[in-house]
Amino acid sequence: MWQHLLKMFVLTPRSQKQVFGTMSAALRNFRSTLRNEFILHYKPGSKALRFPPKEFKHIGTDEWRLFVKKTFKEEFKAKSEKAKERRKKNKYNHRLGSSGYAGLLKRKQKELGGMLKDIDRADTWLLGRKKKNGEYDDDVKEIAEKIKELKQMVEEGLFVPNGCADILTAALDKRPNGSRVQGVGHFITTSTYFNKPMGKASEKQEAEKICDRRYAMMAQRFDELKAQISAFVASDIGSCSIATKSPTC
Repeated sequence: MWQHLLKMFVLTPRSQKQVFGTMSAALRNFRSTLRNEFILHYKPGSKALRFPPKEFKHIGTDEWRLFVKKTFKEEFKAKSEKAKERRKKNKYNHRLGSSGYAGLLKRKQKELGGMLKDIDRADTWLLGRKKKNGEYDDDVKEIAEKIKELKQMVEEGLFVPNGCADILTAALDKRPNGSRVQGVGHFITTSTYFNKPMGKASEKQEAEKICDRRYAMMAQRFDELKAQISAFVASDIGSCSIATKSPTC
């Protein structure tokens, strides 16, 4: 299979696992579409199920009938119900559709006229869970508030994202696992996403931002202390506390 794909596409050996993972997910989605749209509307043995749908004439009749038979097996139904129950327990349900985060960012690029460049995965995570009316579910709202607070802390130099210990990790209180990164999509591993080489210009800009934030905080603190000292010296208590040859108090 891999050799056949290499004849059709330019692929690196390291991408083999990711390619097969994508193919596997696509096949699962296709089977799910066939079951939900062309099989489960009918009763077992229905004449409408004797042949594959006109839209999928490339599916052989024998292959189709075997697939239909498996779909109505009690074993499959039990497995399907179990999957439904598991999905109900999912928190922070997304609204990405079949195109995933890649499709979401593509649509966003089109909306902004190609102005979208680097976007934090916390932002894509939220975009993927936004309703059509621009609102979030209650559980997502809580995370949105945390993300807002953490971004403010980054601006103030109180929180410095480092690798996978970034804003979204802190907001969800959950580190990305080895197989997927929240806010990015399937088959993007932590090592692939977080170990991307940063150009020298980007490193310099990031270092300058951190220095500027820290300098601004120090300057603000210095001004506050200066104001406190001035107020203290100008007060009666301050005047009485200074030793002079002719005490006034």
